[in-house]
This record gives sequence, C-alpha cells and structure tokens, in this order.
Amino acid sequence: MTNTTRRAAILGITTLVPAVESAIAASPMISASRFAREQDVPTYATAAGLSGIKVPFGITAVRTAGYAAAGDRGAALYVRVESEPTHGGKIQTADGVWWELAEAGAITAEMFGAVGDGTTDDDTSMTAMCSYGRARSSLHWVGVPGKTYTTKHATMFANIQHLTLDFNGAAIMNTKGTSSPDVDFVSNYEGLHFGAIFQTNGHGPIGGGYYNGESIASASAGDAEVEVTGSMRGSGLTAGARVFIYGFSGSGGKGYPPDPRISEYNEIARVDGNVLTLRRRLKYDYDARWPDGSARFIFGKPRIISADRSDFTAYRRLVINDMNVVENPNWTTAAATLKRNGRVTVGGFDHCQINGGRMDGGMYASQGQYLEVNGIDVRGGIEFDKCIDEVICRKSRCLGVGAAVGVRSLVLEDIECQDLWNLSPIKNLVVRRGRLVGLSASRNSVLGTTSSLTENVSIEGTEFVITSSTKNCLLSSDYREITITVESSTQVSLSRHDFDTSEIARFMAPDAVLYTADGLPAFRLDKLPYEEDGVVYFEGESLTPIATQGVVRAYGHRNIYMRNLSMSGPYAKQIRLLGRDIATPVSFDTAEIGPDFFTFDQRILPATGGAVSTPIGRQMLITRITVNVLRAYTGASATATLQLRILGGATLFAVDLKTAGQRVFGVSGTYNLQAGDVGAIGCNPMVRADIRVSDSLDIEADNEGALWYFCCEGVRLPL
Repeated sequence: MTNTTRRAAILGITTLVPAVESAIAASPMISASRFAREQDVPTYATAAGLSGIKVPFGITAVRTAGYAAAGDRGAALYVRVESEPTHGGKIQTADGVWWELAEAGAITAEMFGAVGDGTTDDDTSMTAMCSYGRARSSLHWVGVPGKTYTTKHATMFANIQHLTLDFNGAAIMNTKGTSSPDVDFVSNYEGLHFGAIFQTNGHGPIGGGYYNGESIASASAGDAEVEVTGSMRGSGLTAGARVFIYGFSGSGGKGYPPDPRISEYNEIARVDGNVLTLRRRLKYDYDARWPDGSARFIFGKPRIISADRSDFTAYRRLVINDMNVVENPNWTTAAATLKRNGRVTVGGFDHCQINGGRMDGGMYASQGQYLEVNGIDVRGGIEFDKCIDEVICRKSRCLGVGAAVGVRSLVLEDIECQDLWNLSPIKNLVVRRGRLVGLSASRNSVLGTTSSLTENVSIEGTEFVITSSTKNCLLSSDYREITITVESSTQVSLSRHDFDTSEIARFMAPDAVLYTADGLPAFRLDKLPYEEDGVVYFEGESLTPIATQGVVRAYGHRNIYMRNLSMSGPYAKQIRLLGRDIATPVSFDTAEIGPDFFTFDQRILPATGGAVSTPIGRQMLITRITVNVLRAYTGASATATLQLRILGGATLFAVDLKTAGQRVFGVSGTYNLQAGDVGAIGCNPMVRADIRVSDSLDIEADNEGALWYFCCEGVRLPL
C-alpha cells in the first residue's frame, strides 16, 4: 500500500477520550489498563477497508467511520487482540492482526455489514451480530428507522442472557424460502423465535430435538433439596444453574411443551453427587408416583431441567421495544397462514418485557417466569401457553387471545380483540376493561370453552360486542366424568386407562373437589392423584356417600367474579352469563364475596330465557335472601320473574320483575313481598342452584329490561 493510499484510508487521529476508555473498560475481553497508556486512536474510513491496511505498530485501538462506507451507521471502536475472536465482531488487518469490536453500549447491525433495504440478504451480518452478543452474554441492538433487515435464521437471538432490542422504527423479515416448508419445522419460517427451554437446537435451526429434563425423587413443599434420579451427565445441573421443576403434566397428542399442573423456577446453590441444594425452598409437593409415560400423560413424574445447558441458555432479561416483524414473502405454501407468517415466539426467559410494536403474524409465548406485554398490535392471535408463572398483557390489539394449561396467572387489561379461546390458566384469570368482538361461530361462549381447571376468574368493566348468532353465553366450561371405585372414606380409585382417556388430570389440583352428577360435592382431594400397579388413587375426604362404583365429575372453574360488564351487538340479548356445563362448582360473585354471603347484579338476560348463573357452588345454609328490583321490566311479555331454583328440583321463590322494590326471604318468614311474588326458603343447605329469569321474554330495547340486585346470606359449610 502506498503512502497516498494509506493517508486516504486514515481520516484522522483522535485522542483517546474518556468515552473510549469507558468502552474498553466495559468489554469483558479487554484489559482497560493495557490501552489507557495509548495516546492516539486512529479513525479509518471503513471496517471493510481495514482488511487491506497494516496498522502501525503500537496502535492498540482503532475507530471506523462506517462499515462499507463512512456514515453508513456502522462506525465502531475495535481493539487489538492476541487471537481470532470466536464471534462475528472482528476484523483482520493486512498484517494478520485481529481486532475485536469493543462498543460498550448499543450496537447496530450496520457494524456487521447489514444494509437493511429489505432486499439485500443481511443474514450473515445479523447472525454475526448475535454471535457477538452470545460471546458477551449481552446484546443491545438499535435499529435504524425505516430500514428492514432480512435474515434466514428465526432463532438468531437465542441464548443471549441479557438481550435488549430497540427496533426504533426498523423492521425484521425472515426471508427463508422453500417450495416444501413442511419437510422442515414451520417455526424456522416464522418471523422470530426466541428459544425454548425444552428445545436442543440452541440458536440453530429448529430440528425437532427436545429434552424433558431429569426425573427427581418425591419431595415436599418447604424442602431445600431435591434428589436427581435421572442422569447428571451433560444435564447442566451445576451450581449456579437456573432450573425449572415440574410435574403432573401431559400433552401427549396435545402439543408441546408439557402442560404441568405443578411447576416452579429455582436455582441450584450446591451440588453433592445427585443431591441438589436449591436457593429457594420448594413451593409445592412432588410425588414420584404421579402417572407417567402414556400417550396422553407422558410427563407426569416430577422432573428438573436446567436453563443453563450447553444447548440452551435462558434469557435473564429480555426487553423488546417498538417491535416490528413483517411476513416472509418467500413462504407461500399452505403452512404460511395468518397465524404463522411473521409470527414471533417468545420463550425461555426469567423476565421478558415487550413494549409496543406490531407483528404481521401472531405471537406465541411459553416457558418463562414473568412476561409483560404493553401496547402491541398483532395481525394474528396472541397465545400464552404453558410453563409461565405470570403474564400481564395491556392495551394491545389482536385477532384473539388464548391461554392454555401451565400458565399460572394471566391478567388482560384494555385488550381489544375479536375472540378469546381456552382461557384456562391454573390459578388466576383477570380480564379488566377492554373490548371484545365475539365473531367466532365455532364456540357457543364469548370467552371460549376452557379445557382445564382455573381456580379464580375475574372479569370487570369489559365491553362485549356479540356479532355471532351461535353465541349463547359469556363463559362456559368443560368437565370430565369418571367412574370411581370407593376404596375407603379417604381413598377412591380408577384404572390408569380411564385416567388417561378421560384427561381428568387437566381438572386436578391438590385440593380439587369431585362432584356427583347432581352437583353434590362428593370427594375432596388433599394431594394430586398417584399411580400404583396400573391403578390411580385419589386420597382425601368423602363429603357425600357414593356407591361403590360411582360416577363423579371434575369441573373447569372454582370461583368466578363478574362486575360492570357491557353487552352490545345484534345478538347481545341472547347471552346469558354462564353456560350449563359450568354449573355446580362455581362460586359466582359479581359484586363481592365473603364467608357468609355473596351478591349478584345483572339486568334480565337472556331475552330467550335460560339460566343467568349457578352461583352457590358450595354447600350453604341460607338464612336470608334479599332481592331489590331497581328498575321494573317494561317489555311486552305478560310475566317476568326472577327465580331461585334447586337445579333439577323445586323453585324456592319467584320475584315479579314487573314490580320495583325490595323483598326479603328468610328462614323465619318473608318481608315486603309484592302481589306477583311467591315462595319461601327452608332450612336445608343448598349446593346446586340456579338464578333464572322467565323464558322467552320480549325485550325490544335495553331500557325495557329489569335491573335487580340479589344478595344471599348464610353460612358456607366446609366441603
């Protein structure tokens, strides 16, 4: 190289300013003291041009004004290193010296050669940037507004422990294309895939390799140690490793990953042989006798899986701002549906926060501790699915929202969507405010039929626009029915075959209640069922005498709270609050609940009659019921009554909704009954009851419906 060429390549010499010193000091691969003695850091025109230059001896840090051209957003600081770095943030000069990228803060894809015009193949540059982040265990990427970066690796951001993506008005597009994508995993063609604890592909293409962790011995809540009965070799179960402990799960034929009823995240403090000492004591009991290994219940035994393995590293913190993932123009087969093309899969995180942005496909999230989603716009649906402790989703728009078994708690606030489906987190479901347009004709309930036990449901201040004639209730539930053998007053059983085929495991909790077909609580569990010699045993307490071979049911909800709901749309008047399948095991409370009372507020629904609710759901010795008709019914029907009936039995009383005023029904008598009111309550405890309105009511306008208040007082009896 001539002196003229060398001078042309060098734009100038700059003093090593404090910012450069800080950048060097922040790099875990660079000795700051080594470079603090240097007086000058030359600035070269481009990183690409450095490969043809011999940097003068004694220079240990250089800057570039761009990657391919000065000012192309690829300007960066590099430092001399002794050997070739193992990641993509590197340059080798003509003298054979290796230089390593040493930016302390946010980086751009342009520093690795990305163009971002939506046409040029940026895959090599994008994956090089991600490899740089993996080597440092940290990456903060900032996009350039208006640019679209292309890649063929949906999983490129996987295995970076601290990852922040600021799209900043830019977009990412997966351009992987083939004529037969179904021969490969469709996830490779989606927009972005952020990893999953059960997968073994690392940051490479998804190839179907799964790892379920290692089995552990029985352990109790409060224990600080677990014994691994599987293999320790290559498991990643080492001191300091983050772990996921789970069990009593199925998903055979029902999708992947497992759907545990019991799970928790923890960390290993110490390893002694195959005994692991945990940072935090166990939250739950784990029984090595839980059913395991069948086609429908394949992950039942308790297991432990490391989130810090050679083939997987979970995100400690994943933050995505202003996300913009666009559809793959090269994916044109039937698999490229609205749900999949441009979809983002988020998984394997301690803490994940997504703030704003849009996706051309759906969003799927699973396997993490805490997920917060704020203000996103998704062309497809959003699904929160399995192995997540807590999800909060706010002020977002999408086609629909689903939450399957294995999510412990889900909060939806100010969500605008067309459909909800299978909202069945294990512990808590909260729907607060928001607007739901019920379009799906495939489900009779507005909120979708749940397929597993959800213990607490709260829906408040939400607007429901009913646009499908198939909708007839707001919330419905599934149940499972089994025939049990009574072994004793504290134990019942059924065959392993019937346990699997009934899928009753989805409706189990350590304190679940089994009910008779008539709605009476029959048996309360004190632990999850376990298997011995092909028989599954339920241990607990008998609540009602059952035949030696008796039929019992497990239902999908335990406590429901609804308040200040708004119904509109052409089919709003046919909606009752609860479907029939949800009947007995529900404590239905729309204002508040206490140990000795529950209250209910609602106008007459539906116009076609039917049950408004089944509110009691626990044995209650009722002492007084108050009904206050705040606004009388003014429609054309000759009669309009509010009734309390024992399901399958007699009507206890009926209140004339055409007459306003408060009435009281008590065990000692009645007060202020009107001419059309009839009935009384007795002293026997009720379990299964309906609050109903008259069938076939004529309501032409909302203001013709009655507004009424119902309060039931008494003593809840223990189950």
